[in-house]
Amino acid sequence: LVGVGSDSLSLDVQYAPMSTAVTPASAEEQEGNPLRLTCTSDGNPVPTFTWTRQLQTGQEPLPAGIANGNIVQITSLTREDAGTFVCTAGNGVGSPGTAMATVDVLYLDTPAINQSSPVTLEEGESIDIQCSTAANPTADFQWRKDGNGDPEVMGNILTLSEV
Repeated sequence: LVGVGSDSLSLDVQYAPMSTAVTPASAEEQEGNPLRLTCTSDGNPVPTFTWTRQLQTGQEPLPAGIANGNIVQITSLTREDAGTFVCTAGNGVGSPGTAMATVDVLYLDTPAINQSSPVTLEEGESIDIQCSTAANPTADFQWRKDGNGDPEVMGNILTLSEV
């Protein structure tokens, strides 16, 4: 008896998530601008993604409206959005993969002067006038007479001595 026979076997190799990455890994955006972070990972079965924010006290999950699968989408950044975002890719095989992205939000509030206008001094008196604002990065201050010309004083305190 002569014959030919064959048989086949399908093999599904499962492996833990690997090469997990977030793009961009670092973002610097102005307050009010949008932000999109994308997490990728290779694994079998295909990984599912969860997002958290790293806090000093631990981690907090991101709301579903911001995190959707492997994407974080913020339509208008606020200064409170600055920090580290953590993506975890898991598929039930081995250890989950993690990757992080650091977000820096730039802002400049309207400067405020600690004196009301006009300032009245008697001849020979001195005064320190301070300007302050909330800013990231830290603001540089320049004082100009009547708002024109080159800066006369650098720094947030203007000292008028013995006017």
